[in-house]
Amino acid sequence: MKKNPILLLSLFLMLILNSCMESKEIGVKSAWARPGIAGNTTAAYFLISNPLDRADKLLSAKSDIAQITEIHHSSEMNGTMSMQEQEYVEIPAKSKVEFKPIGLHVMFINLKQDLTKGDQFQLMLNFENSGQIVVNVEVQEP
Repeated sequence: MKKNPILLLSLFLMLILNSCMESKEIGVKSAWARPGIAGNTTAAYFLISNPLDRADKLLSAKSDIAQITEIHHSSEMNGTMSMQEQEYVEIPAKSKVEFKPIGLHVMFINLKQDLTKGDQFQLMLNFENSGQIVVNVEVQEP
């Protein structure tokens, strides 16, 4: 069987381009937070994408806008809202995990400043394998 060098080169280039286009690290996008008043609480939401073949864990979150920053999960059952701090959040391989109202979120407790629509701040997310990822968060109305 005769091999076509142009076909082989084309296939090789397609493989290289495909590998360049795929992200090889955990990503965080669409980060936003609710407005808040100094001394009170607010929360941030975003989407974590894990294109890797291995799982990771979100271990903690930190920001300079509040005295305490925690990862929480809220749920509603029979009209009653409950919220619980999470020790970590599992980020499965080849998956996305959404932080959203009534679900996973980052809680900012005892805000150091008012946060109004259009304000921006940084949130540091600490992952077990991927290390620290700094996310720019914009304050938006829900």
